[in-house]
Amino acid sequence: MSDLVAEIVRHAADHTALSDELHFAALTSAERDQLDHGRANVLRALRLPPDAHVLEVGAGYGAVTRYLGERVARVDAVEPGPARAGVVRARTADLPGVQVLDAVPDKRYDLVVASGTEHADRVRPGGTLVLAVPNRLGVGRPGGRSRRRWERELTAAGLTVQRVLGCLPDHRVTRAVITGELLERHPRLAVELSGRDERWAELVEGGLGLDTVDGLVFLASAGEPATHLWPDGVLATYFNTDRAARWCTRADVVGDEIRRTPLLPQEPGPVVVRAWTDVVVDAPTLPEVLTEQPWRAAELLTAWADLVRADPSWDLIPANVLVTDPPRAIDLEWVRVGTTADEVIDRGLLLLADQLARAGWSGAAPGTTVRDLAAWLGVLLGRPVSFVDAAAEREAEFQAIRRCGITSGPGLDHDRDAMRLAWRRRLAEDTGRAPAGPTELDVRVARTMARADRIIAPGDSMFRGNTEHYFAVAGEALRACLHGLQAAGRPAPRRVLDFGCGYGRVLRTFRAAFPDAELIASDIDTGGVEHCVRFFGATGLPASVRIAEIPQVGDIDLIWSGSVLTHLDVPAWDALLGYFERALAPGGVAVVTTHGRRVAWRMSSGAGYGLTAQDHARVLADYRTCGFGYADYPGQPGYGISLSTPEWVTGHVLTPRLRLAGYVEAGWDGHQDVLILVKDAEETVKAER
Repeated sequence: MSDLVAEIVRHAADHTALSDELHFAALTSAERDQLDHGRANVLRALRLPPDAHVLEVGAGYGAVTRYLGERVARVDAVEPGPARAGVVRARTADLPGVQVLDAVPDKRYDLVVASGTEHADRVRPGGTLVLAVPNRLGVGRPGGRSRRRWERELTAAGLTVQRVLGCLPDHRVTRAVITGELLERHPRLAVELSGRDERWAELVEGGLGLDTVDGLVFLASAGEPATHLWPDGVLATYFNTDRAARWCTRADVVGDEIRRTPLLPQEPGPVVVRAWTDVVVDAPTLPEVLTEQPWRAAELLTAWADLVRADPSWDLIPANVLVTDPPRAIDLEWVRVGTTADEVIDRGLLLLADQLARAGWSGAAPGTTVRDLAAWLGVLLGRPVSFVDAAAEREAEFQAIRRCGITSGPGLDHDRDAMRLAWRRRLAEDTGRAPAGPTELDVRVARTMARADRIIAPGDSMFRGNTEHYFAVAGEALRACLHGLQAAGRPAPRRVLDFGCGYGRVLRTFRAAFPDAELIASDIDTGGVEHCVRFFGATGLPASVRIAEIPQVGDIDLIWSGSVLTHLDVPAWDALLGYFERALAPGGVAVVTTHGRRVAWRMSSGAGYGLTAQDHARVLADYRTCGFGYADYPGQPGYGISLSTPEWVTGHVLTPRLRLAGYVEAGWDGHQDVLILVKDAEETVKAER
């Protein structure tokens, strides 16, 4: 590595502290330690006096030396290794104030930059030692000594510790320099700056954040300091230096504000970074909330899209929206001239799909690609499926601009082509929700399916020639019901209602799983009900599209209703859910399915679902506008196709007696959403009083 870094430095035309030539030449972590823009960020966060005389002990390959030489009057850089000293000289040749030495001179300095206390005596009265070191108690990269041990050593060396600062992610290539005050006042922000390290977050909550951060900086003075390198009131300083120097920024957290400024002056052009001030708000971002509550997708995305339409800033993506009331935009540093609201929305959907996929989002069905996920999210905002490729093309160009520091020309084309290829590959990747290894529930389902009756009735419309698919879908329904019983803490059910039983595709699994249970079969297809009575020992229950005409049953422990609400309008939904609520015993479970985003996406992509073109368009339009759309099948009044968003469903089905115990998008047959509803005994008693 040493020979390679030396050659890179010697052959570089640009040796400045923000040299893109050096920054992008680094490929390994060891190379980045010497060449990265962020190598000098620890000192960049400090207010260095321009007239200072500085001693740097252990210059290495000159990354910090270079920055000091650009900022202060004189630098004595000590590097005993001849080869490395030669690199430092090459890197600072144009800086007359820098002198490279092989030993520490017998002088006193305004500032000493070191990794130990051996040369504390070189700090003049009023001067400061800057000690940047690893932390033995760091949660990620432990090394060196602990904070308390260093404090004792500095005191023993005759210095007074003025400040102890933390470095994230470490003290070498640092993104953020933080104070203990930040950890007390804005702990969520500190954890965000750490990359959401969950282990460290727990330590921050326990008041041990500064003791366990991976990198430490000590500002220790000889007597009263002549200059305070860290200003009062600043809680943290962090940087975005992982991009072309032209776009690098710093942010100072001052009280309850975050004040961002570019590191270099900005010239007018189609892309710039701007100064920006945010208020620190202790609130989760939109992707954080969506990860935990996938059913809120339409609500959250609609609120975000409203922000974009009011201010189409290029950086107003979901990751830069805090879920408050009302939602708040943050981190709007990038400006791209001429950007439209639709382009920002499309960009946000693309990046959100990528982020959710990396998190293994539960709202995406197994086998979903990133392209599919982006398209489904777009359905919620009425975006055509074709938006994905156009958004990826724009993002590839922007990422190339971000890396190259130019907005046009041959130098941009190469990086844009590379980014374009990367996005094509990413869009084709799976979201990461591959099925996990078999669980106890999976084993139970498999054993039950092995015992289930395998005879398929000749008139069964659910069988379309694929036996494997027929029984796989039956197993998925059984699994959802067993999961619902587990969620409600219910034992094996005594009475089970299969509403919409057909010819017993799912009911046969109940007979195998619950051999002693009373099974009730109900369907508008009387032939199917008769088959279930004859072959599976069920009790028949007449059904009708007019729910009021169905005889009321009660004391039911488990209801399964697959692909029934998917064919009903709102009044029929209300009537059927009321029927189920009355039918359930206290603590009973209803597992029902609906048509959600996956079906909406299919319909947007051309799937007709048996509707006329006019009705097809109306269902989608109502779904996008109101959260629910419905149309009758031609010639079948009261029976058709419904579409419903997760938000509409969860807001519509819950009553004082029913609570939502589970919601799985595309959890049945790869396209229908599964809801688990529980009739709580306590709430039932309250409601009846």
